[in-house]
Amino acid sequence: MENQVSRSQAEDWVLDSRQFVVRHEVIDAVLPATLLERLAEEVAAAFPPVEVHVETVRSPRGLPGMRVRLDGAVQVQCQRCMLPVSVRLAPRVRFELVETESALDTDDDDQWDAVLHSERFDMLHLLEDELLLALPFAPMHAACEPPANSEVGEKVLPFAALASFKRR
Repeated sequence: MENQVSRSQAEDWVLDSRQFVVRHEVIDAVLPATLLERLAEEVAAAFPPVEVHVETVRSPRGLPGMRVRLDGAVQVQCQRCMLPVSVRLAPRVRFELVETESALDTDDDDQWDAVLHSERFDMLHLLEDELLLALPFAPMHAACEPPANSEVGEKVLPFAALASFKRR
């Protein structure tokens, strides 16, 4: 069953996770960048919507679950030259839906993350978390140079002022 609900508002991404898996629903949608406020704080510029595909599956333990595919692109600051660099975000994750919080703690599967069933499951929050986790720790262009010093030929010594205190 295809889930063709318009998903332009945050509330549109709240669902009953039990019903979602019982009905074998699928979400094929575009997630507007305006709903990804936490991601927007981490990137260098506005970004296009993110493609979302969520389908119901069974985990190896036989529990109901979801397979999530995201695909988007953002610009972040290059840690070498400090200019924007484009980064593709395409996480692929699987979630087991568990009934109790204690089941969250006993999850030791590296391939499947456990999330708690809920009548008001915030899919938007889950998707944004995965996009944030997909951001590179130290993004860099394949080839770039560090920014030039402010004065030609002068080497910047960040601790030079401290050395003058030591001599006093």
